[in-house]
Amino acid sequence: MNRLNRMVSDLVDMTRIELGRVELDTQTNDLRDLVIEADELFEDASPIHQLVMDLPPEPLMVCCDATRIGQVLNNLISNAIKYSPQGGVVELRAGTEGRWAWVEVEDHGLGIAPKDHLRIFEPFQRVGRKEEIPGVGLGLSAARRLMEAHEGRIEVESALGKGSTFKIRLPLRQKDEGPKGERPGASMDQRP
Repeated sequence: MNRLNRMVSDLVDMTRIELGRVELDTQTNDLRDLVIEADELFEDASPIHQLVMDLPPEPLMVCCDATRIGQVLNNLISNAIKYSPQGGVVELRAGTEGRWAWVEVEDHGLGIAPKDHLRIFEPFQRVGRKEEIPGVGLGLSAARRLMEAHEGRIEVESALGKGSTFKIRLPLRQKDEGPKGERPGASMDQRP
């Protein structure tokens, strides 16, 4: 029953996201804190997986909706665990490149064929051992839309049998943003 509830909730949420009906509550957040929260949520999720974090000592200040970016991170970690059925290490890393803050979630599981790298971000698209691994193919599509709404990106590097690395990028907070990091008019209706 929990799985069915989760699927219905994901479908309703995805519909709202696709229709641009989700308002973002953007504030200044340290992206490291969101990674730590996601790690804590999954640290006991699987006895055969080990989550390892590598975070920089300096803050990664971004303007984002913490709940929505948490949703993206949770989806990526959940997928890393699901698509590594033999267990192993799931690595969470963060840092900066130019004007971007980034987070990577890497697993050493099943991997994704290059021909499917773009397709996995479309609604209801699943690859690999889909009959064995639960899900309906909405998580990565929602993640992509949420990253776009934050003027960010999501990318994947993967090879079959070698695992996957998903990377999200968010613009670092600029000095001209308001005291809480609000950007005027931030909503799902704005698409880069």
